[in-house]
Amino acid sequence: MLIDTLTFALSAACLAMLRLPTPVPAQRSSFVADLREGWVAFRSRRWVWAFVAYFAVVNFLWGAWSGLGPIVAERDLGGAAAWGTILAAMGLGALGGSLLAARVKPHRPLLFAVLADGLFVLPLALLAAAPPVPLIASGAFLSGAGMALAISVWESTLQRQVPGQSLSRVSSYDWFGSLAFYPLGLAVWGPVAAIVGISVSLWLSFGLAVLVTIALIGFPDIRDLRASAPVPASRADGPTP
Repeated sequence: MLIDTLTFALSAACLAMLRLPTPVPAQRSSFVADLREGWVAFRSRRWVWAFVAYFAVVNFLWGAWSGLGPIVAERDLGGAAAWGTILAAMGLGALGGSLLAARVKPHRPLLFAVLADGLFVLPLALLAAAPPVPLIASGAFLSGAGMALAISVWESTLQRQVPGQSLSRVSSYDWFGSLAFYPLGLAVWGPVAAIVGISVSLWLSFGLAVLVTIALIGFPDIRDLRASAPVPASRADGPTP
């Protein structure tokens, strides 16, 4: 935790050294008007809200991993040391995926992001099967790499395709929608496991995640969006702030 805190301090220092141009004075608008304009810009892009809906569902399903994983580790894998090893492998995978994201230039970025993020389902299946810790850790490594790579490609695509005057508002709806149901997932999967069992709950989460991923791949706006063809700004984007 201390090391993590120091990394945030380093990030703050780097941000403090940035020299940005003087911004253009913003037009006055109310908070409600900003919310409304952001919502119109968000919903007018089907590829945005489809991907955010996908993130919302998979983060809900990921609650099974976060809530039930420590129980499986304690019961079947050897306790805290095993779970710590698995989470460390996921963190290393995320680091590797982040570094790789700086080099990849996918022709169809959203399709690439869906396929990369689809790796997140591996640990759910492995945890349900309860194989040896190294195998689960390997799946967690691939999952972390895929998630970090997918998020990086998604965010860069959002920045390229959404006009600057709407980007912050669309991004706010993106983060809100993507994470809103994760706490619910943490609350739900424990009672579900108490009824149907931990292994069945993890397999259920895995199966639903696969179905959601396949459904998103089948969405034309996700499959066909190309990096070389920016989406034109909608009239609904509103005035430049």
